[in-house]
Amino acid sequence: MEKSSFIEVFGESPEIRVLDFFLTFSEFDYPIKQVATEIEAGWTTVENSIKVLVKKGILKETREFGKAKLFALDKENKIAKALLKIDLELSFALAEKSTISVIA
Repeated sequence: MEKSSFIEVFGESPEIRVLDFFLTFSEFDYPIKQVATEIEAGWTTVENSIKVLVKKGILKETREFGKAKLFALDKENKIAKALLKIDLELSFALAEKSTISVIA
């Protein structure tokens, strides 16, 4: 899996990888197990990262499906809104940088 611009800039810590996942797939909610599978991290690691991001208001629990809790980016949260903008700007900036490198 190719590194996203967000991970390229901010590193590969579990919290950053979880945050990047929710920024990339911000239209839906996801259970911890699916996030762990997608970012190739342990369930407990993802659960702990999600707890931190929920406390900060960046993620929110949306519903329960059986025993699984589902989480999504809280698009009403100012920090989450700012992170979405930063992620988009980073993508544009790094794409522009790589285009310039190819031309040169």
